[in-house]
Amino acid sequence: MGTMLDEALFYAQKGWYVFPCREKPGAPYIRNGQSVTPTEKSPYTANGLNDATIDEDQIRKWWGTWSNALIGVNAGLSNLFVVDIDKKNVNGFDTYSTWDINDTAGLRTITPSGGMHIIFTGQGKTNTNAATGIDTRGDGGYFIAPPSRILEGTFCGEYKRSGDWSKAPGVIPDGLMEKLFPENGDSYSVPKIFNKKLSRKQLSRATLRFMAEGAPEGERNTTLFKALADFAGCGYSMQEARDLVSPISDKIGLNRGEFEQVLDHAYSKKRTPSIPEHIQEKIASGGRDVAKSITFEEQAVIEYAVLSCAVIDNQLIPVIGEIIGYEDFQVLKNKYIFQAMMKLY
Repeated sequence: MGTMLDEALFYAQKGWYVFPCREKPGAPYIRNGQSVTPTEKSPYTANGLNDATIDEDQIRKWWGTWSNALIGVNAGLSNLFVVDIDKKNVNGFDTYSTWDINDTAGLRTITPSGGMHIIFTGQGKTNTNAATGIDTRGDGGYFIAPPSRILEGTFCGEYKRSGDWSKAPGVIPDGLMEKLFPENGDSYSVPKIFNKKLSRKQLSRATLRFMAEGAPEGERNTTLFKALADFAGCGYSMQEARDLVSPISDKIGLNRGEFEQVLDHAYSKKRTPSIPEHIQEKIASGGRDVAKSITFEEQAVIEYAVLSCAVIDNQLIPVIGEIIGYEDFQVLKNKYIFQAMMKLY
């Protein structure tokens, strides 16, 4: 094995676009009044995977500065698609073994946590699926290439090549994409916190829809900013917003450098909630008089609460039960035609 510079140049010569990532957590620093600690595997460069290159002079400069840096590879730019099988929480190997995919043409890496990367030639999207333990790295995503070694962090150790690496990775095998992204199976899930009554001011319907569905290319940065500004206005700390929203940012293909820039902008000044204060007060009051005769305005307020906290239909009743009570919700549901109410906002 050569130096990490040698290995990075080796990949660049193959047409893999590389950039340096941290081999251990960085020193904490203060940003906008918050303490931030860069994590292992995060990019050293300001623009992360968007800085990835095959230019040998730039690569020599990077690894001349950070000689032990991990080798990050921009998957989409390199025309690579990676299946990331993990076993930290859910054992993805159990799921993958049932798929009966002929994946022998893929290049394999054993990760420090005991997982596996299977690398193919082709295009696909970056996605996180905690339920199966199988993630993907493609357009807008990156992976760590062997023989990178994590020196400090949650899982230390080397990314090890497994099997024959003398050939280029084969194309994405038949049937794999259907297993990874079954019909209606690639939508984004709402974090568990949104299954409960929110302890802070209510986030807007648009923000919760972003948390549930992501955002299309061309609207990602703008939608992310609006959501983070809403989090700021509703009283969430920067770290809370980071913990809740960064997984969604990852899913829609933004790198952590881009996310942190948008987060900084959103928290750079005082923000107000997207939902006006008088609406917030109505929601906070619980709408307990819905069984009585209510005004159009009150009806609209309660409906706003319904839509704001129930982006996904099968979560509707338990969420509303947390806000206005099950009995009140049933009265409201029976008294008004729900589809007509949907048109109010």
